[in-house]
Amino acid sequence: MILSTGSIFANKPNIIAPTRVLTPVFNKVIGSQNMKKVLLALLASAIISGCSSASIDTSKALVGETSKENIIALYGDPSITVNAEEVDSVMYSFDGHEIAFTFVDGILTHKEKLVKENGEWVSYEVE
Repeated sequence: MILSTGSIFANKPNIIAPTRVLTPVFNKVIGSQNMKKVLLALLASAIISGCSSASIDTSKALVGETSKENIIALYGDPSITVNAEEVDSVMYSFDGHEIAFTFVDGILTHKEKLVKENGEWVSYEVE
């Protein structure tokens, strides 16, 4: 048995090493101006779509009307659920903030955005 540190294709004249063929093609495609534009467009769309899904639209959650079951149906399973006698809360976590819905007797009473500022959670009312 002969061991070689060279290419596995070195002693096979009828086989072309894939890297010898693909490297120039890859460099030509990636190096082209059109491909650079396509890659930039894909990157931009990924960033925009990531930013647009960084929260939820709370306008469908109406204070005094919407139930906890409706909130869960609208926005999916919450990240955190708190149940305390007649007061319940559900929270949805996002990068850097939380959206919290508070219910009394099963009806929405508060919508708020919680943001961590200087190490402390600060609450803002959401319309």
